[in-house]
Amino acid sequence: MCWCRLLNPEGSCGAILRQVLAGDLEPCYNAAVMAEYLEVLGRPQFHISPLEMDGLLDQIERDGLLVVPVPLEPLRDESDTKFLGVAIAGGAEYLVTGNLKDFPPRSFQGVRILGPAEFLKAGK
Repeated sequence: MCWCRLLNPEGSCGAILRQVLAGDLEPCYNAAVMAEYLEVLGRPQFHISPLEMDGLLDQIERDGLLVVPVPLEPLRDESDTKFLGVAIAGGAEYLVTGNLKDFPPRSFQGVRILGPAEFLKAGK
């Protein structure tokens, strides 16, 4: 999930988030993923209002797929492991991240790992 629509509505992440908000994409999540979203979105440098943050997180919980993550060996950045475990458990076709360097190259257990612009170019 990208939060960039709140940061840059015209960028790749903004386009992806619009697809999520329109119901065209179903995000997978669990409590750990939601806790990280809450922490990151609440950082002062992003200037996101609590109302915007709550609206986005509420929609993810309402329209997304709550899963129990697949246990995995920790990734290079152990805090990113939860995202891949959730994607695999949710049967996600894609994991979209702006942090490709900490994930396995290209795909893992059937989940393609793409950056936001690459995801949009794939026609999703």
